[in-house]
Amino acid sequence: MRSDYLVEYDNHHYSVPSRLVQQQGDVRATGEIVEVFHNHLRVSSHARQYVSGISVQPEHRPPNHQYYADSEPAALLAWGERVGPALLRHLHYHLTERTDVANGHKAANALRNEARIHGDARLEEACAYALTIKTFALKSLQSILREQPDKRPGLKSLPSSTAAHENLRGAHYITVMKRSFEDAETSRQSKLQQLQLSGMAKAYRDQLEQPRMQELPFDDRLGLMVDRELSERENRKLSRLLKQAKLRYAAHLEDVDYRSSRGLDKQVIAGLTGCSWIGQQQNLLLTGATGTGTGTGTGTGTGKSWLACAFGSQACRQGYSVIYKSASKLYEEMQIAIGDGSLPKYRTALSKVLLLILDDFGLAPVEPTVGYTLLDIVDQRMQTGSLIITSQFPTEHWHSMFNDATLAEAILDRIVHRSHRIGLKGESLRKQAAKA
Repeated sequence: MRSDYLVEYDNHHYSVPSRLVQQQGDVRATGEIVEVFHNHLRVSSHARQYVSGISVQPEHRPPNHQYYADSEPAALLAWGERVGPALLRHLHYHLTERTDVANGHKAANALRNEARIHGDARLEEACAYALTIKTFALKSLQSILREQPDKRPGLKSLPSSTAAHENLRGAHYITVMKRSFEDAETSRQSKLQQLQLSGMAKAYRDQLEQPRMQELPFDDRLGLMVDRELSERENRKLSRLLKQAKLRYAAHLEDVDYRSSRGLDKQVIAGLTGCSWIGQQQNLLLTGATGTGTGTGTGTGTGKSWLACAFGSQACRQGYSVIYKSASKLYEEMQIAIGDGSLPKYRTALSKVLLLILDDFGLAPVEPTVGYTLLDIVDQRMQTGSLIITSQFPTEHWHSMFNDATLAEAILDRIVHRSHRIGLKGESLRKQAAKA
């Protein structure tokens, strides 16, 4: 259980008794209900919600949270409306008309404490008497409750329903005030959107639509809004990076199939998952028999191209920019850029990307005109980013892919000696699929 006595299930937060904070528990859910168990005993049960938000049962809150929930201005005004017009007038004065806002809030909470001591009915009588002597002062009201001047012999008892008074504004005034609060809420959402805080604006709207959210302290509600904004920004950035990467496969390292006879070492993959090697301008070389991932619906696999895309996806999740190119496509684009004079712009665009994936390297020889451009790109990458190269040939055979031995030495010296290597073993996955 989290420190805020909430557990998350399907993007919605449900309360548990506050005494279970930091304890382990299990969540069980059906289409209609979500239950939380601790030591095999059910400790919480909620109607299942299918939108993001918070469901809190009052008895789950710790005492200090109950106090703060009761002391918010909206809750105080709602309480005053339930008790009577005299108390509501006093609360409205302290919460909305005083220039010293902080002291006004304290006075309104003090009225709540007086109600706990003397009862709501007695407080309403005292507030009505205070209005007849034209005072809102808290000390005067406390004196009325203590000395009971309205109860002394010879004084006419106040009627149970307070007579009309210039300071009592009635139901129409309350309706106007509610409409004013609603307009202010809409204005806040609009301002958050103008500040490009769309995540906070959505979280604020969700809080307004769920009355139980009002039970949380301000700091908790603000924290949820900030978390929502951060989460939405991270999701938007990830979507942008994945769209830019144009990966061949929607692959993820969590889906790597280690059970196949491809010689993958789980510890090696785990060590590269954090992508710190990209920040250190190191490279990753994937070699072995030709083939692709074996999965269909689940997207699992162990082919070189699939694994390269999985590392590319992981790099995007870590905030790195990525671009995927097959070697033949890269060579073709280089030839066009050389021919139309856009090569400097093309090289600059590639240099800005932190991870370049070069797939199926070595299927065709590297011509000198392309090779020298490739050398420039590799040189830039050694300063600004990293490479993932896949090939069905081991690295010791890569020199033969170049028609110019000097060029081959220059390029491979920059790549190979700064690289992590993963060699996939076994028969081609395409051949395995054909046999099956």
